[in-house]
Amino acid sequence: MACYLDLGTPIRVLVVDDHPAVRDALVRVIASSSGAMVAGVACDTEGAIGLAEKIRPDVALLDVRMPGGGGDRAAREIRRRSPETAVVALSAYCDRATVLQMLKGGAVSYLSKSASAEEIMRAIRRAACGVSTVSPDVVAQVASGLARQMEAIEHEPEKEQVVIDRIRDALSAGQPAVVYQPVVDLETGEAVGFEALARFVVEPGQSPSVWFAEAAAVGLLIDLELASVQAALGQIDRLPPHAFLSVNVSPQAVKSRRLQRTLAGSSRDRIVVEVSERALVRSPEDLSWSLCWLRRAGVRVCLDDAGADLRSLHRITQLKPDFIKLDIELTQGIDEDETCQAITSLLRRSAVQTGTVVIAKGIETEAELSTLRKLGVPFGQGFYLGSPQPIDAAPGEVRHRVRASPSHGEVTPRSLDHARSRRIIGYGRESPPWYPRAMTGMDSG
Repeated sequence: MACYLDLGTPIRVLVVDDHPAVRDALVRVIASSSGAMVAGVACDTEGAIGLAEKIRPDVALLDVRMPGGGGDRAAREIRRRSPETAVVALSAYCDRATVLQMLKGGAVSYLSKSASAEEIMRAIRRAACGVSTVSPDVVAQVASGLARQMEAIEHEPEKEQVVIDRIRDALSAGQPAVVYQPVVDLETGEAVGFEALARFVVEPGQSPSVWFAEAAAVGLLIDLELASVQAALGQIDRLPPHAFLSVNVSPQAVKSRRLQRTLAGSSRDRIVVEVSERALVRSPEDLSWSLCWLRRAGVRVCLDDAGADLRSLHRITQLKPDFIKLDIELTQGIDEDETCQAITSLLRRSAVQTGTVVIAKGIETEAELSTLRKLGVPFGQGFYLGSPQPIDAAPGEVRHRVRASPSHGEVTPRSLDHARSRRIIGYGRESPPWYPRAMTGMDSG
């Protein structure tokens, strides 16, 4: 870039600010200085971009915060359309993020609006010669922000080690504990299975989701999950003999041979492995091969949180789960939401065709229960049917509200499809011994 001071040519400056008083003051500063002239004035981003392309100024003096996309967008577009134009940012915002955003956008200099007229003109002249300028107060604030960030990075290993030690201490103390929530046949009121849910009774008193999220962040997720699975399997013989046991694992655990070793020697024909659809960040194909050994070993598969997005049907087709659990957002308030009813009906019809059994979780009211039964959903789970309980209380805690619900004699999608969906659940495989009598196709249909 030519230095206009050396050439003796006035520096042509485009002034851009959405505040009229500031804009007028900048115009006066430039007009009263030797070696510079105001080539144009704009009050917003679009105006700055268009005018810069038209007049090709030597320097564009830009306000950082203005309508139409802000100074960073204006800087990018001006540099793209008029590469010879040097951009000087002028702002009352001197935080690190804003400064870096403008510099990334193409600004060569960044001045605080508290800068004097002499400092502004010095920055304009230096920019015209290709030299950067940053106000001292801006440098101080950016440096302070960088120092805080570096300090946080420096202490990150210490914080991570604290989490690692906490999780390992919990594992050594026999955590997590497990409670069991019943999965109920919505027609008969029978508990056909139980989901094992992790609980932590050690400090700090934080939710299981936080424990597992922290474990994932420090590489101990599989350790914590498998400890939960082992705790659940240790009590399977205390559940009703016909009931299945559902355990929750991540896709990472499914792909780990450690899960195979954990399940070895257990009553695998009674085990259902649940994987949340929300955890499938990649395509279903990435997980399907890892589920093959589960099925070969007699373990059943459940896709949790089904219906969370429009890709659910594709995932169900690819993974061919034995069960799907409806996302709780579909279940809660379904009696008053026709859209949720339509999605649930679509998933149920698809499940019948593919031999998959639908479970609605999060049932909390009689109205939700009644609606789900009318939609033909065979199984359900939620506080209205039974809350999570320790093993000693879980089997006997199942409430009999379902039995009191009016259904017999009604012609509903459930009464029409119930037998068929249960006959094809194994899609050609022999039904395991824990399936209730109706699930083996022995109901009248």
